[in-house]
Amino acid sequence: MGSSANIPDIGVRLTASGVNDVILAFRQVRQESKNTKEQGVDLLNGAMSQLGQLLPAVTLGLFVDKIFETAKASIDAAAQMGKLSEKTGISAGTLSVFGLAAKETDTDQEALGKGLIKLAKSMQDASDGVAKPKKAFAELGISMADIKSHDPGQIFELVATKLQGIASPPSEPKY
Repeated sequence: MGSSANIPDIGVRLTASGVNDVILAFRQVRQESKNTKEQGVDLLNGAMSQLGQLLPAVTLGLFVDKIFETAKASIDAAAQMGKLSEKTGISAGTLSVFGLAAKETDTDQEALGKGLIKLAKSMQDASDGVAKPKKAFAELGISMADIKSHDPGQIFELVATKLQGIASPPSEPKY
């Protein structure tokens, strides 16, 4: 009557003379249960030991992967900064500071980059005598001498300072 799970057959006679047989049967069941429990604990301990040996390797793998991911993001950011520096004439160091300020104020980095590119173009147009940007800088109190002697990063800071002095800046740009 035993099954394939290695459960032993136990026969019990329910007579007065079979009491010792019943006690022996219960002892055998208890011993088999104890053996099965010990085997299960041993299997679990072995699995935990193997997991303990694998855990440092898995952790190291995840750590190395994160380092590569961070390095790639840093390289990409540096490349973007280099391109923006070329387009605007603003040093990478200054762009880094502007980027940090943008991040701290939840300003989109792409919007900052586009704004700096437009500022550099407006400076160039004003220097070339284009009336609209020349007038816009003049209304802020920024002279052509300022534009010609400062890089776009310095002019950006100057524009920001001048805008702070205006009681209520327009909600839409004039130019």
